[in-house]
Amino acid sequence: MLKKLYRHEFHALFRSLWPLYAGLLVLALLSRLMDMSFFDRSQMVVQILYNSFMSLYVLGIIAMLIISFAVVIVRFYRHLLTSEGYLSFTLPFTAGQHITCKLVCGVVAGLVSFVFTVLSLLILSLGTSFMDWEGFFTSIWWFLQSIPAWQAILLVVEMVLLIPMALCQSLSMFYVSMAIGQQCKNRVGGAVLAYLAIEAALQILAFAVIMPLSAQVTPLIHWLSRLTGSEAALIGLSTALGISLILSTVYYFVTRHLLTHKLNLE
Repeated sequence: MLKKLYRHEFHALFRSLWPLYAGLLVLALLSRLMDMSFFDRSQMVVQILYNSFMSLYVLGIIAMLIISFAVVIVRFYRHLLTSEGYLSFTLPFTAGQHITCKLVCGVVAGLVSFVFTVLSLLILSLGTSFMDWEGFFTSIWWFLQSIPAWQAILLVVEMVLLIPMALCQSLSMFYVSMAIGQQCKNRVGGAVLAYLAIEAALQILAFAVIMPLSAQVTPLIHWLSRLTGSEAALIGLSTALGISLILSTVYYFVTRHLLTHKLNLE
């Protein structure tokens, strides 16, 4: 049964998103065709078409990223926090399983959007100097070879985990904000206020952590100056991943508690 829940969620998500992916690739291909040598770029018509396709391509990337994120959030709200929640919670799944399903599918949708963005850039830069992909990957390869093997492996693993972890944190923050807002009469307004309150609380917490460290700024700078570039990168990535994991976990359990014990679909 749980597989059916995930299958249904993936199907519903990508049914809405695949036209955006296809449109982005088409715009990248048309922009690349307008830039090829058999078109005379000095002609005004060709120049106008090229600039138009490039503008639409940039807008397409922005629209795809925003819409894909919005579709994931709207599906969570509609299926779990509105009248549709009556049907969702009659299914043999717990609130935690529903939240996990929405979260996993949302992260996968974000990763697929990222992959299609990179793929469109590859099409756009094919055979041009628009982006030096070979030089980019060669530089990364030489850097990884210049550091100890364990650091290289750990660095690659943390870089791979950073994007899905950041997506998970962002979605979890929206989910918990909507779950808190659902306790208010004006649910949308309550969700917005909850999001702003969480953001403010994080800023205050960060300030409270940074202030004691500022008193030790000289020893801290001396310690950082002794680190190699790879060590500094590992510490930075590990810190970012740890913070994202902690926040995502807190958001998840708060959301699960509210949807399990304080669900109000009226």
